[in-house]
Amino acid sequence: MKKTTVSIVLSILLIVSIALIFVACGQKDETTQHAHSYSNESVTKVATYNADGVKTYTCSCGETRTEKIDALMPAKAIVAEGIATAKNAEKQNYDFEITLEGNVSILGFTGSASGVYSGKYRYDAESGSLKFMRETSGKLLYAAKEYVFNKGDSRIVINADPDDNVKKISITADEEDLDLMNLPFLSLVHSLGENNIENLTKNVSGKYRFQAAMAFSVEATPIQLLLDEVTNLGSTLSVKEVSFNNPQGGVILNFNLTDDGVLADFAYSIDVSFTVGGQDVSITITYEHAANDASFEVPELNGYLTDDSEIGAEVTAINAAIAAVRDSATYSVDLTATNDLDAGWNKLSVVDKYVARMYKNTNDDREDFNHSYTYKAHTEEDGKESFQYTVGNVVDENKVYEISRKGSNTQTEREGVTAADRFDLLTSFAKLQANEVDFIKKEIGADGVTTYKVFFNNASSLALQKSILSLLNSNPAEGVVPVENYLDEENYTIESGEYALVVKDGKLVSADISVELRYTPTDGEYTDRIVTLKNGIEIAIGAKQAEAAEYVAPNKVNTTIGKYGLNNSKYYIL
Repeated sequence: MKKTTVSIVLSILLIVSIALIFVACGQKDETTQHAHSYSNESVTKVATYNADGVKTYTCSCGETRTEKIDALMPAKAIVAEGIATAKNAEKQNYDFEITLEGNVSILGFTGSASGVYSGKYRYDAESGSLKFMRETSGKLLYAAKEYVFNKGDSRIVINADPDDNVKKISITADEEDLDLMNLPFLSLVHSLGENNIENLTKNVSGKYRFQAAMAFSVEATPIQLLLDEVTNLGSTLSVKEVSFNNPQGGVILNFNLTDDGVLADFAYSIDVSFTVGGQDVSITITYEHAANDASFEVPELNGYLTDDSEIGAEVTAINAAIAAVRDSATYSVDLTATNDLDAGWNKLSVVDKYVARMYKNTNDDREDFNHSYTYKAHTEEDGKESFQYTVGNVVDENKVYEISRKGSNTQTEREGVTAADRFDLLTSFAKLQANEVDFIKKEIGADGVTTYKVFFNNASSLALQKSILSLLNSNPAEGVVPVENYLDEENYTIESGEYALVVKDGKLVSADISVELRYTPTDGEYTDRIVTLKNGIEIAIGAKQAEAAEYVAPNKVNTTIGKYGLNNSKYYIL
């Protein structure tokens, strides 16, 4: 019985095993017999100029496979159209960087020299709104910052130092006065058409996907305009008659397009050469352009007066504060005028000075005054020498004399000269006219002291520079070589022109006036470089008030036994 039961169980197990084997074999045959047919295809990711696309194939059984679609390669016509679209866009928003690289051996400097001119440009053609910032640095460029932005129908231009301290503010309605260096570099690319785009290829690596050669002749207008503007980069070298070293295959343009085929980021380099100090200089200039519409801040103008009537009122108040000192019974005035010509490139700067001190004191209803001054000037003999003078009244003769203290003293009567005349001579630089001023910033302290910061317009800045030079050249002594800055009045840059003034109790306390220009001299020994010319006037009122209150004019001009005359060194009050 037991054997029968075991046999039955084994038989059942055998039957089940055989059945399972047949089922498994049947399934294997069905799978092997199905062949995928990927007849259903679709583009699941469209290829663009910036990325590969994907094509997906689907079988009736649901199985899929994918295939890469290469990123688009634009034709020359597409690139030209993309450039035109970018050029005509209503909004022009981008950042840029211009770099200069070269090895130079000129003007006392030898080695690798570079410069960077970087900036931001935001422009809306419909509204005319412009917002611009640039910063320069390096051996080949002066360190500076500049901002340009709209105010009504005019552009505000702010020049600042690298720490954003404002050096100059001006107003211009003339676009040509702005010298935005990015524009000629951009214009070269914007002038490209299908006929001057050559050797269009893909880049295998790097941040730019495409490359082409810009085929221009050296005489082409965009090239010439660009070369002309290179002279305005703010270089420390005198860049004139720039030559373009046109490569045989054209200037290489690396660029990206948007997915819509519009020109976006790009870069190119040009090699230029010019002569400085008889030496050939070759540098590479690279322009990089990156689309960017992010906003950026410009310096605030809070507290600055720009309205003509407001400026006029403050100018009147400033001039009244100067007149109030002149009409005082007693005052002292100290003045220093400087002409600082810095040729740069390891050359010693040359400084000419006029230094003066004046006392006025009322004694017995008589205005006694003494104006002593010195020139630190160039002479034919030894290059630098001091000349000392005193102009003042003498009591007994009721006359005014000028004493020359160069070598043996000489004396010259000065008819009609008064204390007011000498005061006006020293303070004429501080007097203003409303049409000379672009901006005024006024601050009143808790102590009642009013501080003004005045920004002259360009014409007035240049006129002030000439007035200071005229004062320095008023030295009547023999053997004096006049100061000559060889200013190129056609091509110069005013880096700063400002006037800091302090008024207390309605009277002038101090004035600090400065003008800074950059240019290539028209003659002299620095014609191959950019020079910096700084002219300044410093005026202090009341610094020697106690001494002025004790001043009494001498009785006579000549010194005699026991009596000092105006010609004695005691009356040279500097």
